[in-house]
Amino acid sequence: MRMFGNKGFTMIEMMVVTLVTGIAIAASIPSFSRFRESSAMNSAAEQIAGHFRLMRQTAVAEGTPYIIAFTGADTYFTIEDTNGDGLFTTGESYGGPYFLPGTAQISRFVGFNSSWINMNPNGTSSEGGSIDFVNDRGQVFRITLLSSTGHVQIIKEVPGA
Repeated sequence: MRMFGNKGFTMIEMMVVTLVTGIAIAASIPSFSRFRESSAMNSAAEQIAGHFRLMRQTAVAEGTPYIIAFTGADTYFTIEDTNGDGLFTTGESYGGPYFLPGTAQISRFVGFNSSWINMNPNGTSSEGGSIDFVNDRGQVFRITLLSSTGHVQIIKEVPGA
C-alpha cells in the first residue's frame, strides 16, 4: 500500500501566519486611532456647519430669526427667536443641547462679539467670524460664517492656529 503525503499545514506554518497577522494588526492600531479622531473632528465641523445652514434656511423660510447659542466648550442650542429680541425668552422654542462628538471642543471665537449668533430672515447673520475647535491631539478645524450672506465654510486642519 502506498502512502500519499499528509495534506494540511504544519504547526510552524500556522505560528508564522499568526505572528505576521499580529504584527500587521499591531501596526495599524495607531493609524486607526488617528483616523477615528480625525473623523470625530470632521463630524463636529459638519454638525455645527449643518446647524448654521439649517437655522439660516429655516429663518428665511419662516420669516423668523433663529439663534445658535454656544453655552460651553462642547455644547450649544438652537432657538426660535419669535419676538426678534436676539435672546431666549420664556415661551420660545429651542433645540438641544447639542454636543460635539469625540474630544472636539470649541477653543475660540474670532470676530464674534458673543457666543450667541443670530440668523436673520433675510439670510444674513447678526455678525460674521470664525469658530475654532480643537481635539486632544491639537488638530484644529475652523468654521467661518459670513454675516452679509450667511454663508458657512469649513476649513480643516487649520495651520498655525
